[in-house]
Amino acid sequence: MKKLSRTKIRKEWIWAYVFIAPMFIGTLIFGLFPIVYSFVLSVTDWNLLSGFGGFVGLKNFATVFTSKTTLAEIRNTLVYAGVSVPITLLLSVFFASLLSKKLKGKRFFRIVYFLPNIIKIRSGKYCTGRSGSADSFLDLRSEIYYDLIDHRGSMEWNRL
Repeated sequence: MKKLSRTKIRKEWIWAYVFIAPMFIGTLIFGLFPIVYSFVLSVTDWNLLSGFGGFVGLKNFATVFTSKTTLAEIRNTLVYAGVSVPITLLLSVFFASLLSKKLKGKRFFRIVYFLPNIIKIRSGKYCTGRSGSADSFLDLRSEIYYDLIDHRGSMEWNRL
């Protein structure tokens, strides 16, 4: 086996760090920063409308744990996590396995399953009167589709 030189090994390590850097930076921005910022907000008197009110320390935690509704909120969270999440996962796996088998009308059920995603995107345009990039893309596809429909009577379309 050929022995690698120190400079070649060093270059490989540099390239490894270059490829790892975007993931590391993304983890810092979208993972670590929200955790630190949440902690800072939890020890301050901060209001959305008035802004920063000053440092209060652990007073916010004492308020939460002495509240009468805290136990009910914890119980509701545990019930949700223990009941709703497993049922949703089981139903998702069931429908995914059902749609992966040979089934009459499988394409119809796939369309019905995916249709709410399309409706949400398209309804934004009609509710707000604004058009975003997704709407522009769908409009472009619609124009191409309607152009094809207009040519159904031609011989080129019939050959396809």
